[in-house]
Amino acid sequence: MIQSSGLAEQTVKGAGKGSTTRQILPEEAVKLVKMLKDEARGKVKMPDRTAYPSETSDLESLNDHNGVPHEGYYMIDDEEKVKKEFYLNLYFSQNADENSSIQSALSDIYNVEDVEYLSSEYPVGAAGDEADFVVSFKKDEDTARYRLIIFDFKKDKVNNKSLAETMLYVPWIAQAFVQFSEPKVESLEIVSVLVGGDKTEQGKYALRRTEEYSFTEEYVSGIETKVEVKSSRVLTYSAKNTVVRNGDQYATELGFKDVPDEFEKVPWPHLKGLCKSDLDWIMNEIWNPAKKKEEMELSGNP
Repeated sequence: MIQSSGLAEQTVKGAGKGSTTRQILPEEAVKLVKMLKDEARGKVKMPDRTAYPSETSDLESLNDHNGVPHEGYYMIDDEEKVKKEFYLNLYFSQNADENSSIQSALSDIYNVEDVEYLSSEYPVGAAGDEADFVVSFKKDEDTARYRLIIFDFKKDKVNNKSLAETMLYVPWIAQAFVQFSEPKVESLEIVSVLVGGDKTEQGKYALRRTEEYSFTEEYVSGIETKVEVKSSRVLTYSAKNTVVRNGDQYATELGFKDVPDEFEKVPWPHLKGLCKSDLDWIMNEIWNPAKKKEEMELSGNP
């Protein structure tokens, strides 16, 4: 894994939102250092490096209300679904750069050795939206990043509305990972992956998969990039190795399964500058495959 900077920056958040910081991209760390040097007229004093004051084994674990460590314990309900989406985010944060069930389920697109950067609750746009989890990939420090995977987590069923939400994030996240990248990213692949306990198969929000499409964007930095958006993917999760602590059930492992390519593929209208607050309007007026299919069947053109 290529290590990125440990610095963090403030992001726009509203009441009730999650974290207010994220790990910044390597190129953002470089920009920040340059800005600090310019502000100080080149006179920057670097602090002395010192060892962390405690051995890792001496650090107290981060525990929940039952005194159960968050590391390796994921609370589940009676149906063996995670109690909150938080636990899916937690599992990915702990395992995204290691060989695990995640990589096994996505073995064709998820190369652990190429993981460059990962972030939970990645801020998107100017409305306080956030993608649940983002991972970028590059071969080494001298080559450009070549792939982004955007994950959306649902504790229960994933559906077309959650798919649309994730697809809205594609242009925003492409811009963030491309416009100031070094080396320059001339082509990029993006895959949206929905993760849930099950899938919605009927009704207005019956799950589909988006068809592959591409777009080319020139950013203010002068970089022009062709973005290949691959067909969306679906993973279902299951609880493994359950235990009981203080009356609550926990899974000590989560398993992930790639759902076969069994859904109807539909085109996605490349939408720029929109956010989650526009989602209902998009689903009702712009992109509703179920409604479109119903209209075609009523007109006699199935």
